[in-house]
Amino acid sequence: MMKVNEGFWDVMEISKKPIIASHSNSRVIAGTMRNLTIEQMKAIASKGGVIGVNALSILVGIEDENSHLEQLLNHIDHLVEVVGIDHVGIGLDLCEEFFIYVSPEVFTSMQRKPFDVIKGHQNLPEFIEGLISRGYKEDEMEKILGTNFLRIFR
Repeated sequence: MMKVNEGFWDVMEISKKPIIASHSNSRVIAGTMRNLTIEQMKAIASKGGVIGVNALSILVGIEDENSHLEQLLNHIDHLVEVVGIDHVGIGLDLCEEFFIYVSPEVFTSMQRKPFDVIKGHQNLPEFIEGLISRGYKEDEMEKILGTNFLRIFR
């Protein structure tokens, strides 16, 4: 019997360096296979890795009504609670512009039409304001916004 997310665990076993899950959210908050379990989050953190939250609606909330900035911030809060501030970043995966390349047949057959919860990099100030409203300090926001990834890239 194949274990769930077998490829993930293979990477964790083989890797000698920190792992980056560049476009992943919490499966506890939005239960889709693309999101990470608590066990997976802890495994990434144990290797010094970073999880980059994704702003694509189908990964932020199970329903469109729950796919909004506050829910995205809930993912951040949950990740920080589980793995700590040093292992959380952003990997927004801004996709709406790419949907023009999806055939009309495929697009209309989708149960949910994905959308970006953050509408482009020009709207990052709204995300930052959300972090501030939740009590994140400047150094913590810097980690989320990029210095956690820079640590690994260096």
